[in-house]
Amino acid sequence: MKIEIADFTFKFKSEQKKVLGILEKRYKKFFIGSKAEFFFEINFLKKPSLPFRPSIIFKEKKLIIKRGDFYCVLDIKNKKGSLEISPKVQSFDSFLRVLCSWLLINKTGFLLHCAGAIMNNKGCLFVGKSGAGKSTIAKCFAGHRSQVTGHEILTDELVPLRIEKGKVKIYGSPFWGEMKNKGENKPGGIELEKIFFLKKAKVNRVNEVSKSEFYKRMLRCVMSFSRQKNDFLKISKTISEIYRKTEVFDLKFSNRDDSFFNII
Repeated sequence: MKIEIADFTFKFKSEQKKVLGILEKRYKKFFIGSKAEFFFEINFLKKPSLPFRPSIIFKEKKLIIKRGDFYCVLDIKNKKGSLEISPKVQSFDSFLRVLCSWLLINKTGFLLHCAGAIMNNKGCLFVGKSGAGKSTIAKCFAGHRSQVTGHEILTDELVPLRIEKGKVKIYGSPFWGEMKNKGENKPGGIELEKIFFLKKAKVNRVNEVSKSEFYKRMLRCVMSFSRQKNDFLKISKTISEIYRKTEVFDLKFSNRDDSFFNII
């Protein structure tokens, strides 16, 4: 089974068909036919404990990711790993989120809590924690008007982001919230043009955001489980570069309709 997320490619192998069945159902839109970059041998975790916050340890070129319902050791040099995991789709999804978050940080990027969309062939992000309106925005993009105007939604929860060859790129994601698994793979990514920080309001309004405010708000919404100082510095550098290369706004919007399209 081969899966692609943000141009990272993974191959999962298991003698237990139930494992592959879970992956087929959840990630079918992200299957690839080409050679995979990372290889994982999967086995069921015999006695999973209650899930808790994942931990990441990188030592001697080996990445260890563990939580109550999964345990992974990945040799970064050989790009081969073993994964013991609970046979539940939620466990696989959580594992891939944690793995991709670490890989992206080390490739000038990160996973960002936001809704991602395409407008006029350019990417845009609607950033905010739970309750900010990400799913509301995503549903507007997925509605009738967005289809007429050529808008496309990528995800309503987590967007993979990378800086490549001087351009900020965003990708389709299988990591969805309320709208569930509607995303599709976007090989090569979509160039990011605008970022909006969401706040629900009675009227629609757009304002510019200062660099210091942008940094603080972005940092709060980056998904990272690493406790390494070097990883934090990488995230900070990427955020500064994104500010330099994109347009950044506050978006106060009414959730009564999709009239906010008129001002973005």
